[in-house]
Amino acid sequence: MLNKKFVILLAGCLLAAGLASAGEVKKDPWHRASGNKIAFICRVSLDHELDSGFYATGLDMVTDQNKTAGYGYVSYDCDEYVFPPMYGDLGEFSEALISKGDFKKGFYLPFFSVQLFGSRIAGLKLPLGADVKFPEEAKYVYLGSFTYTLESGSLLVTKVSVQDEFDDAQAVLNQKLGKNVQLYRAELTEHQKKDKS
Repeated sequence: MLNKKFVILLAGCLLAAGLASAGEVKKDPWHRASGNKIAFICRVSLDHELDSGFYATGLDMVTDQNKTAGYGYVSYDCDEYVFPPMYGDLGEFSEALISKGDFKKGFYLPFFSVQLFGSRIAGLKLPLGADVKFPEEAKYVYLGSFTYTLESGSLLVTKVSVQDEFDDAQAVLNQKLGKNVQLYRAELTEHQKKDKS
């Protein structure tokens, strides 16, 4: 009888734990860059909080209005090769681990893609249009911290500010990985279209 009660209690605890974790958003942990991998670190934010109730109502996403807005980026090189995007919460540092074989010493970063309320339906493109270069020996590269000003109502970008938060990024990276690593700064320049002839 005691064993039966124990099994029922254990099953109840496991069910409760499963239900509790079902509502949590799983985030990828930060990884060490090993082998031919390079980790890119950056932060994207808006200069003011959006009126989530207003936009959630307009986009018919009221039930999702408390979900954290996330961002990512898609990069293209001269051959229009797309490499895996970075994902993170607006206002927080994020890491993307990419294979070095996917590019040589740089790539083109046209924009950051933001998903309000965690949905592709409520998507924004925050333009950057920069060529990114970094030292060949780098394993961890800081892209920068970017703050966007949006026109209220239309959400059109009116201003982009770039901040140097290298020391903060280094501290977050060391804390996330549990050890000190060498972070390098990326060089961002205006995009130069490649001559395909």
